[in-house]
Parts: sequence; C-alpha cells; structure tokens
Amino acid sequence: MPTDSPSPGMVAENYPTDSTAKAILKDKQHDDRSEHLPYDLPYMPEDIQQMAERELGETEERKQAALKKFRNLIAAEKKLYVRTDDLCLLAYLRGKKYDVDRAFKSMKNTYKLRSKKRFYDADDNSIVHEVFRQNWIGFLPYRAKNGSVILVIKVGMWDPEKVDRDLLMWVITHCMIHSIECEATQVAGYSAIVDVRGVTHKHLKLLTIENILLIIHSTQHCFPGRYKAVHVIGMPKFFAYAWNMCYPFILSYKMQKRIFIHGDNPKNLHKYMSPSILPQEFLGELGPFDNSTWHANILKNNEWALEQRLYGYQKS
Repeated sequence: MPTDSPSPGMVAENYPTDSTAKAILKDKQHDDRSEHLPYDLPYMPEDIQQMAERELGETEERKQAALKKFRNLIAAEKKLYVRTDDLCLLAYLRGKKYDVDRAFKSMKNTYKLRSKKRFYDADDNSIVHEVFRQNWIGFLPYRAKNGSVILVIKVGMWDPEKVDRDLLMWVITHCMIHSIECEATQVAGYSAIVDVRGVTHKHLKLLTIENILLIIHSTQHCFPGRYKAVHVIGMPKFFAYAWNMCYPFILSYKMQKRIFIHGDNPKNLHKYMSPSILPQEFLGELGPFDNSTWHANILKNNEWALEQRLYGYQKS
C-alpha cells in the first residue's frame, strides 16, 4: 500500500545553493493552475491522444476493428438493448485496453448489476440532485497533471441515515455516467480524494463485506473507468490498521498500488496534486469545495441521464 513517506530524492549536479535560487525552486515546486486541463474538455488534447497510443495501443485501424467486433457481440447477445454509438463503446474498449471480449463482459456486468437495482428504473431522479446540493460529492474544475478528472467525496458530511447505500450508488453512478462521455476522460481516467474526517460509527457500520464487495465489483468489473489514484484523507488509525490487513485480499494488485492512505494533514496530498487546483479543505487555493457549477452542467443533461435507464437487459 502506498504511503506518505517520501521517495528517495535524486541529487542533481550543480544544484543551486544560494538563497535566491532556492526561493525560485520553492516557488516552482507546484504547478500553476494554467498548466492543468479543465474538467470540461470537449476535445482530445494531443498529449492525451499520445497517451491513448502509448498506454492503450490505440490506432485508427485497431479502433475500427474493435468497434466492429464489439457491435457483433452485442447483436448476438439475447435481450440486450444498449447504446452502440462509438462514444459509448470506446469507453468500454479503452477501459480494457482494447480487449474486446473483456470490454463486452464489463458492459454485460454493468447492465446485470443495474437490473438488480429497481431505482435505476425510476423516471424521476430529483432525489439524486438533492444529494448533490448537499455539496459533499462532485468533481473539481481542474484535472490532475496526468489528465485525470478528480472526484471529491467528503464522507464526513454524508448522512447514511438519509442517503442509504442504494441511493449512494445511484448518486455515484450519476457522477460517473456524465463524466465518461468525455473522450479525454475515457483515456486519462479518474483520480479521487476521499475525505473521511468526521466519520462516525454510523458510517463505519455500513462497511460490511457485502457493501465492500459491491463497491469493488461495480468499479473494477462494471464501470469502464481507468482509475489512476485514490487518496484517502484522515483515515482513523484503528481503521487503517484493519484496512492494511484486509486490502491485499479484496483488491487487484494494480488497484493496491493506486490507493494512498494519508493522515489528518491534508498537505500530504500536495505531493501528488498541486494546491493550485485543490479546494480550501485540502489547503489548496480554490476556496471552499463547491460543486454547484459542475452540478448545474449535469442538470442541463438530465433528460439524457434519465434516458439511460431504458438500456440494458430487456425483461421477458
């Protein structure tokens, strides 16, 4: 499990030692906000295109061949009614590095899970937007330096007696289905900041094996996102001890390397993300966390979100 302990530093030749040079280096230890891409990105920047080629082996020829095979698999699957546009299928293909069979399995898992949850059939999602207005979950306006979007979840502000597990899953699903419609996000992926300061036993009692396995299944085997990092802020020591004993048995090795457990000092996060793009709660420069602009944008597409409930395995 990654920790906060600093990596061994490299000593460069001719390292400046005078106070002026040191001051300049100190000022440049974090990126300027202007160096970060915005959350809303309607195009694919060249460096993310190169990432797709480098990390996913994406070429136009491979893309078209994979899309054709994917559509054939969907057509042969009985009672499965899903989107077959390029944007939707590419999300699954990129999530599985163009392994079409694994991408199709992920899609099937998505809709099999949804078919078990009746709330996905609801024709009114106003309760989800009421949760968003509580301002404890949402995406930051800027991306991490690696291009990933940054989801913030302030767990201590979540009231599990009013927002139960199933509603929480619905809320998170709304966050993700909107964000994955961006091609740059399909490639560059997701980072998350999970702030557990202020959690109580009413939060911890929901950490049952069933709920933990549901979260792992939905993220690793259903939703096609590429998860780059999860930063947990303020984890209680007693829970951290239990977590360190359990996580090797429930997470893939790749995910194990991408979860970072931090202490109570949010400044530890600055080793991984520039304070210029972080909200005040994490000693950043953006002011208090505010999801209202992000929420207003997804509200504009609410009819589209409701239409997504029509896809999946058709009932007999």
